[in-house]
This record gives sequence, structure tokens and C-alpha cells, in this order.
Amino acid sequence: MRRMEMTVMAGALAGLALLAGCRLDQSAAAAPTAGAAADAKTYAATGVVVGFQSGGKIIVIHHGAIAGLMDEMTMPYELRDPGLAAAFKAGDKVQFTLSVKDDAYTVTALTKR
Repeated sequence: MRRMEMTVMAGALAGLALLAGCRLDQSAAAAPTAGAAADAKTYAATGVVVGFQSGGKIIVIHHGAIAGLMDEMTMPYELRDPGLAAAFKAGDKVQFTLSVKDDAYTVTALTKR
């Protein structure tokens, strides 16, 4: 009976070691490299200006789906430079470039379409 307990214990430990190894491998594969983490990702999108907030530092845009990022929605975005939106008003159709780094979403380019 002692031998059976040892066999079960050894099997359980081996299984845990395999699971831990798999988990570490998946984490390593999913983790970005230091250089990739420092760079922001950019996305091209189109939408309609809904309005402005915070004295023109934030633009609210209703946009279509942004491939690889989000579904269609209306969302406020920080403007890299509030001067980007000086010639825009609510209702304007726009093309914009969205820069995403960590949880910061910033419009870096904005043109009428």
C-alpha cells in the first residue's frame, strides 16, 4: 500500500510540474519584449466628431470598428495636440490615427474626409 501511495504522489507531482511548465511557456510567449512594450501601436480609423471636452484637449468621436482593437462605438480620445482639432466641429466626418500605449488612447493625426 505504501508503494501505491508513493506512485500516486509521484504522478501528481509530475503532473503539476508539467502544468507549471506549460503555464510558464505560455506566459513567456505572450509577454512582449522590452522594445515592443516601449512602443505604442497605431491604428487608422474613420468616424464622426461628436464634440469636445476639457477645453478642446479631448475629442469625442463615433467611429466604426477599428480592426484589431475595438468595435464600433463613441469614445473620448485625448488629442496629442489640441491644435489638431481647431478646424473641426461636431458632425464633421474624419479620418484619424489612434496611438495606443498601455491604457492611453491618443489621436495623433486628424483630417476631414
